[in-house]
Amino acid sequence: MVKQIAVIGGGTMGRGIAYTAALSGFEVTLQDISNEAIDRAQNYIETLLKKSVEKGYIQSQQRERALGNLSYTTQIEEAVRKTDLMIEAALEKMDLKIEIFKQADELAPAHAILATNTSTMSPTEIAASTKRPDRCVAMHFFNPVHRMKLIEVIRGLDTSDVTVDEVKQVAEQMGKETVEVNEFPGFVTSRMNCLIGNEAMNMLMEGVASAEDIDKALN
Repeated sequence: MVKQIAVIGGGTMGRGIAYTAALSGFEVTLQDISNEAIDRAQNYIETLLKKSVEKGYIQSQQRERALGNLSYTTQIEEAVRKTDLMIEAALEKMDLKIEIFKQADELAPAHAILATNTSTMSPTEIAASTKRPDRCVAMHFFNPVHRMKLIEVIRGLDTSDVTVDEVKQVAEQMGKETVEVNEFPGFVTSRMNCLIGNEAMNMLMEGVASAEDIDKALN
């Protein structure tokens, strides 16, 4: 059962995942390599919690619990050494993701699931850098994480059913819906978005409407 989550990467997606997980009752450690990134992420999360209370989205007690669930570090070892689930939210660079997974595989408990938040990259290739490919998976969150309800759960070739079930339970506790996807380039949503984007360009070239009006219609 997942109780502790390590989020690797304090950018837009990482801080959004950390906020949502902490508010959902998980103990969360957010890691980034720079103190500046950590400071930005912490300020973002604390500001968002404050605004959510002011707007009546959450109660002040929920804010306090979420703050108590959060910790921050620049050391990946500290983030993953007791974690049940690592969610990597670094840049979309395969070499970087593989390096993070190698480190996490060495440092995290044997039972821990290693997940990558990616919209395009192969979870099979990333998992191959570890000794636990059955415990590796992709969890594709959408931005802004606290508002978007969907998570794509993408199986690698070796991802076990148990791993998929566990991350689905995590998603459910976060108030999310999941779709289970087998590994193909672009998964589901990114492939659909490519089709929509290409058709929008075709309509612009054909003179169907202006770029502004096409964007407005799609929104």
